[in-house]
Amino acid sequence: MNSIDEKLVLLRELEEIRYSGYIGLPTGLLAHAVLNTIDLFELVKMYINQLYEEKIIADNILKRLQEDSQRVAIFDYVFDHIRENQNYTNRLRFKKLLMYLLDEMDDERIMEFFSYFYRSRYVYEVRTALDVARRFWSPKMQEIVLNDYLETLDNDRLLVLIDCADNDVFMEIVKNRWTEKDIPTYLKVRFIKRLRGLGISDFLFLREIDPNNFLGLLLFCKEPIDKKMVAECYNRVEDKYKPFAIWTVAKLGYWDIVKPSIKSYIQKPENKYPGFSSIMFD
Repeated sequence: MNSIDEKLVLLRELEEIRYSGYIGLPTGLLAHAVLNTIDLFELVKMYINQLYEEKIIADNILKRLQEDSQRVAIFDYVFDHIRENQNYTNRLRFKKLLMYLLDEMDDERIMEFFSYFYRSRYVYEVRTALDVARRFWSPKMQEIVLNDYLETLDNDRLLVLIDCADNDVFMEIVKNRWTEKDIPTYLKVRFIKRLRGLGISDFLFLREIDPNNFLGLLLFCKEPIDKKMVAECYNRVEDKYKPFAIWTVAKLGYWDIVKPSIKSYIQKPENKYPGFSSIMFD
């Protein structure tokens, strides 16, 4: 009996104890003690070939990867298996190891990993690639994601572009999408988050099409703000958004603009702002 076979036998015997109903025993710790004596590369091969119950092996591999010098070789070995002959279930299993190792890889390997999963027919694998793009954004990734977004208008790709694209690309996208009818609220929220802190000229296009959010963005602007512009925008805000605009303009310091509206509301509060809901404030 060779050493690996002996250790596998011990691991299976420890597993039998673990599933026998005993509580408070150090069975898991002892199993990891056995696994720690197996070369990490050999352990990865065991995991790839499912020679043993996979969860404890996966846990042990992840614990040891941080300190092992074979990280690049392990990455290449696992990735080659995925590309050559693995089914969807196995790709899900092995992807976790590769994602864990990506921070240690060079740009070429990162790009190969991104491209492989990005071209998958499975939506969750495409989302894995987009997660990688977020972590390792580059002009090449921007080119790929942007071209596909312009062709498909897919919101998964859009969300990545909102967070990562350079300012010129982002501004072109936001100006085109904001003018669409019935744009989802969650997209507006993401757009606004990216626009916060930019100069007034960057979000001036909202002055006419969305005065309420234009006023809100002024709160994060460090430039001088023209009172006449604020008053003009405030007067054009829809009734259902007016309470938010009152709050915003007051915070901007223009009390005299909103004071008449507050006094008017106090005199006759019922049905003053039809369509308003405090839930919108969340």
